Amino acid sequence: MHFKIGAVHWHISFLFCILLSLMLLFDSGFMVPTMLTVCAHESAHLLAMYCCAVKVEAVRLEPFGIIIEKQDEEMPFSSQFMITAAGCILNFLLAVLFLFLYFCKQTEVHFTLFAVNVLLFSLNVLPIDGLDGGQLLTLFLIKRKGMQKARTIGKKVSLCCCVLLFISGAIICFKIRFNPSICLISFVLFVQTLLKNMNCN
Repeated sequence: MHFKIGAVHWHISFLFCILLSLMLLFDSGFMVPTMLTVCAHESAHLLAMYCCAVKVEAVRLEPFGIIIEKQDEEMPFSSQFMITAAGCILNFLLAVLFLFLYFCKQTEVHFTLFAVNVLLFSLNVLPIDGLDGGQLLTLFLIKRKGMQKARTIGKKVSLCCCVLLFISGAIICFKIRFNPSICLISFVLFVQTLLKNMNCN
């Protein structure tokens, strides 16, 4: 599915629609808040781009995430940092807000939204390629070490974090309850990191 809002092209993949339908069909009260939180996270990136006068060309809704395509242009470090960190900052602020509301009203929905924002924040700050933390790490490394060293160091850190995340997911899966989602996410990120670096080489 493809449509245009203003100057921005929106692409919604068929697989994304299927995944969303399945999530809504088998939702146990956790998936819908997760989707809303992800949308809020990406909206923070878009708002930061707007504030930094960065032209957004396209937004793609894919099965494993939302991809924002922006115009390639030189930006100061502060603008790059603001755009990259905006999603995590919003998740942190929302987590604080919903925790406060939970203590005030003791409702399950507030605790669920608090937990989802904490999980999304914790995942995205990891220094892994494809996540906000990985992009922030690359920004700092490029500033200090240069592009080539930044890619080399970033790849090693990313792969190590993926392995550690997979091990953590496996422990949670077998010790606490059977939920392989963390293992799946870490595997996808591991493969994505390898493919990205192969294309760069």
